[in-house]
Amino acid sequence: MGEYDVPLVDGIRNGKGTQTLKKNGEEYTLECTWENGKKNGEGILLDPNTIMAMKLNFKDDLVNGEGSLFENGQLTFRGNWTNGERCGKGEEFSGGKLVFSGNYEHDKRNGYGILYDDEHEPIFEGIWVDGEKGLVSIEEDEKGDRKMIERDIEGHIRYIGGFLKDTVVRDGQGVTYDESENPLKICKYREGTEERVLKEFKGKTIVIYDAQGKKCYEGEYKQDSRHTYPPHGQGRQFVNGSLVYMGAFVNGHRQGQGKSFYPNHTAQYIGDWMNDMANGQGQYMNEEGELVAEGEFVDNVYTGEEIRVYIDTGRIEKIGSGSGCACFGQKRRAATRQLPSSQDGDGDGEETDQVRSLKELRALPASTMAIRIAGFEEDAIDFVRFNRLRHLTIAEGALRAVKQLALRELRSLRSLEIERNACCSAENAAAIDKKEFAVEGARKALEIEACERLESVVLHAGACCDFAKLTLAELPQLRSVRIGESSAETERPSNCFYWCKEVRFQDLEALTTLVIGNSCFEKVQSVYIKNLPKLSEIELGFRACAGLQDIFERGSNLLEMRELPALQKIVMHPNALLNVGEIKVVGIPQLNGAGIAIAEGCRGGLKTLKRGENVDDSVVDVLKGETGAKVSKLKKKGSSMCSVFSKLALLKLPRFT
Repeated sequence: MGEYDVPLVDGIRNGKGTQTLKKNGEEYTLECTWENGKKNGEGILLDPNTIMAMKLNFKDDLVNGEGSLFENGQLTFRGNWTNGERCGKGEEFSGGKLVFSGNYEHDKRNGYGILYDDEHEPIFEGIWVDGEKGLVSIEEDEKGDRKMIERDIEGHIRYIGGFLKDTVVRDGQGVTYDESENPLKICKYREGTEERVLKEFKGKTIVIYDAQGKKCYEGEYKQDSRHTYPPHGQGRQFVNGSLVYMGAFVNGHRQGQGKSFYPNHTAQYIGDWMNDMANGQGQYMNEEGELVAEGEFVDNVYTGEEIRVYIDTGRIEKIGSGSGCACFGQKRRAATRQLPSSQDGDGDGEETDQVRSLKELRALPASTMAIRIAGFEEDAIDFVRFNRLRHLTIAEGALRAVKQLALRELRSLRSLEIERNACCSAENAAAIDKKEFAVEGARKALEIEACERLESVVLHAGACCDFAKLTLAELPQLRSVRIGESSAETERPSNCFYWCKEVRFQDLEALTTLVIGNSCFEKVQSVYIKNLPKLSEIELGFRACAGLQDIFERGSNLLEMRELPALQKIVMHPNALLNVGEIKVVGIPQLNGAGIAIAEGCRGGLKTLKRGENVDDSVVDVLKGETGAKVSKLKKKGSSMCSVFSKLALLKLPRFT
């Protein structure tokens, strides 16, 4: 047990003292406090050269709580103990560099953890079991997308998809596979729970479900590199369970020969399709099944010698000699749009219906084109029945009680505007910087998905300040995203998504402008701006994406900008990216240093700048500035993730041309 030099009270050790311990014939000295004969409180173990070897906390002779291990005075481990064993969060170091960060149980790596190389690049991220790598890993493909991969004991892939940050819990969209690695289902998960099934595979066909869980497509599909499996080939489309189209699809859109149907199940249009509209030769019938028009259709419009027919509304116009509608002549080419100003045009002139209660909202017809929400007490609202809704506005303070604002499959929606403090509780808005745990507990989210005509999203100051999550997905026409007000004015914070941990602006093929306003995403830990082929400008307001302050000063906050071929301008107002420790840039060939304006205080915590291909030297120089950050080449990922997708691409799934 070693020799003690500890005060005795009634023959029992009590007070500060030392204990001499021996290891491999060498003496170590433990400095600690004894209470009733047992070690309690902080203890420091010194090696034979009186250099720090351990700094631990004791409870009744057992190590409990936070502690650190050292070798020759250098930190080798920092973490938590329970009853003498490492348990909970822990970190391992070698030569002063972090080599592992994760969870421990029974003194071994158990649970989620990351193993790093000498340059702080992850070697393995995922589950550990009794100190060994497990069957669940987080891997990055050649495009930089991180996915969680679950395997069975035979090594077969059973899941690829989203996950909750710093865990191996399913979150977001993912694909499950059978024992032969054939896809079974594509599901949406929320914190480990299957929220809804998006797509289901049945032999050579796929079934796609809408936001209400009803079948909206059944038929052939295409296996694409992104594993979205769009309708491709012959299939049937449904709305609210009723058949609305049967025929050919190409990459998710009606194209080729097909037939559409009325709600009463009679045929509406039979003929050629392109871009989801009647384009080419076809026949149009009324709801009684009588032929109304036959000939050439352009963008759902037939123009004959005597009548013009609008398939969208069923409206029939007589054409007079003085109508002046020569633009609808028979020689118009397919896929051109020259509609006159009318209710069938682009919808800019429709009246806005203002509603102040859920009852009023439910009273609106499904054909309503513009809605302004003026004040609700409900915590959730469903807009999915408004299949012609083009403009949605949420007024100041209108949805303070809302928890989940989900806008899904609004096929006609063109614009979304959320006004000042519209969806943030008054209590949180007043002191959002002190509401971290309240925000995390509420788990409020704004999810905008599968709105195929949405062009603009505008959130004013404070609109979603206590929301913890933003999702933008399957928005092929989205051109502009403006979140909060961007400027250098410190007295005008916008605070949208203040405590959001991770945000992704990714795979939005039409996006040209991205503005993140003052103090928006201020405590974010990871920002991804990726795969945006038309994005030309990024603006970050005062303290935008500043990042959670890292008390260990390791630079854990990340900004990744990847595959932005049209980007030419970046503007950062004071203290934007303030605590971001790592920046990755890949594939931004049009940007040069002259196109970057960085104000005082920006990326002040930058420690690492990693560059990939197609990045100009001047961009690296400007981003680094006077930060002293280490610049290195971004390593290409190993073949593991690439081989996963290559392997899946070779599966015997049906393909169509």
